[in-house]
Amino acid sequence: MDFKAFSGEEFSPITWINDAFDPGRVDSTSDGHEESLASNLVLKLQLFVQEVNNSLQDEAENFSTGLKRVMRDVEFVGTDLNQLTSQLSTLEDQLTQMEKKTATDFITKLMALDLAKKRMQETLDLLKDAQKADQQLTIPSLEPGVPRILVGGDQRNDSEDVFARSETMSRSRSSTPSHESASQMSYDGI
Repeated sequence: MDFKAFSGEEFSPITWINDAFDPGRVDSTSDGHEESLASNLVLKLQLFVQEVNNSLQDEAENFSTGLKRVMRDVEFVGTDLNQLTSQLSTLEDQLTQMEKKTATDFITKLMALDLAKKRMQETLDLLKDAQKADQQLTIPSLEPGVPRILVGGDQRNDSEDVFARSETMSRSRSSTPSHESASQMSYDGI
């Protein structure tokens, strides 16, 4: 019996039954043979229906099991996606904080270096000024009074003049920071 005819698009039950009882294929000599053929055909159709039902039930169970597995996998993927999203959000926050901190640290260090540069420049300028003052306040500036003391001139006036000039030099030096006081400036933040 050809059961493929049942799955065709053009299947007609009437045509199929007529073909099954076609007088050319059925031995009409025996009485009751048509009844026997009909009962055999019904039995075969019932077995075929049972086989199709079993096949459909197996496929439905497989589909149900597969669907449950897929749903469980989708749930796991959803959980993993939520965790990944949370981790990415945390990572993004950490990166933002690190960028802010790095930028702040960089700016702070840059400002400290700039302050140190300014202080070093000021110290250098003070040292240059002190060097110029030292060159201007040398012994030759005292010389006009010294020869007169040595020659025996008015020693009292000459010595007062030399003393006044040396005091001026001392005051000038104390008002200009020395190399030691310039090197003692603090460089906070470096």
